[in-house]
Amino acid sequence: MHSLRALARDLGMSPATVSRALAGRAHVHDRTRARILAAAAAAGLSSPSAGAAAGRGLLALVAGGWSRRASALADLLAGAAQGARQAGAVLHSLPLEAAISSLRELPQAQRLRPSALLLCFWPDEASALALSLERPCVLVGQPPAGPSPLRCATFDATAGVMQLLDHLLELGHRRFGFVTDRSTGWRGCERHGAATAAAAMRGVPLTVHAVSGPRGWSRVRTAITAGTTGWICDAESTGQAMLEQCAHWQMAVPQQASVCGFFFSNRQPGRPHLTGMRGDWQAVGRIAARWALTRPDHLDPGTRLLVASRVEAGATTGPPANDEAAG
Repeated sequence: MHSLRALARDLGMSPATVSRALAGRAHVHDRTRARILAAAAAAGLSSPSAGAAAGRGLLALVAGGWSRRASALADLLAGAAQGARQAGAVLHSLPLEAAISSLRELPQAQRLRPSALLLCFWPDEASALALSLERPCVLVGQPPAGPSPLRCATFDATAGVMQLLDHLLELGHRRFGFVTDRSTGWRGCERHGAATAAAAMRGVPLTVHAVSGPRGWSRVRTAITAGTTGWICDAESTGQAMLEQCAHWQMAVPQQASVCGFFFSNRQPGRPHLTGMRGDWQAVGRIAARWALTRPDHLDPGTRLLVASRVEAGATTGPPANDEAAG
């Protein structure tokens, strides 16, 4: 675990600034505070003076693994800090190696005595339900796989898929494929259903291709050869895998296959600029924080606040090679 001074040195900031941010005190810019909170969460460092924080508190519990995705987490916490301040509260964050079922399992949380919780990228619905009995909770980023009494703030997958389909239609594509990888889990199922519904609304043909790691791609290749030129993948990793397969098959992207997907963190260097849905994590964090602190009982349990995302065009989509491919 980092010390406060080590964290300050790594960030190129003064220990006083880091201490003020972690303690929730004023005179720290939201973006700076979010950067410090994200780095502290990734390093396993919580507020050294959490017990001294006055007033209402909002506690963001960051599930294990996601604390290392610094860009998305920093944006989420920046938005949550803004939302908390607007509601007259202070934001704190704690990293977790595994989900918990009670705040009694976290001495730091007991000292903070938060008014509400944000469960960030929470992997376990049962523990989230248990926590919701102790404090008003909002799941952030990862909705339950099915109907649930838990409140959630996330991106609108249905609208996102529709925007990707419309983007491909505007480029001239008329035959579409959707690729879902089993490892994507509930997100793939959600976006699969959204893609099927979007294609039906637009009156265009859509074939669904399920892959599992390296298996199942031969059917995708057959569909491309048969003239399916517009492709939506259920996640960024699936889209990158399809680009690798197209390179292996010596099929030109985007001329023979325009590929798009979803990504909600900064692009990884050295990878192709995949066209996809860009999510505004700050908006999600801001909305979730205000909702948790000011409207804990004003909406029915199970309500989902859906935040719009936008298409960010990259190098992997373009007009089909010829009219025959589009027709």
